[in-house]
Amino acid sequence: MARYILVWLALLVFTAVTVLVAKSVDLGAGSLAIAMLIAVIKGTLVALFFMHLWDHPASYRVVLAVSLMFVFVLIALINADVHTRFPLARPMVPLVGAQHEARPEIRSTTHKGQSEP
Repeated sequence: MARYILVWLALLVFTAVTVLVAKSVDLGAGSLAIAMLIAVIKGTLVALFFMHLWDHPASYRVVLAVSLMFVFVLIALINADVHTRFPLARPMVPLVGAQHEARPEIRSTTHKGQSEP
């Protein structure tokens, strides 16, 4: 029982650190990396202790690790596919009435889809 309380306290501390990094400390792009690292640590603690992977054979942990790696590979492949498409496959559609600095040839349209004069 003491082990669960210690893990719970560790989760509370990591949650407080995440909030502190998000609200108080400005690390730029490093804030996201730190938040993701803390989230991985918290997820690992939950999986090991509250899902009882710590007490089961190592094969259960290997199955979990391989499953997570498979998910990460699929996400990476999806990102690679999206980022390597040619520009016309992901056009920049402006908001109605908004000026578009990046692509001035795109004119804003009216509600019915007709070009404004």
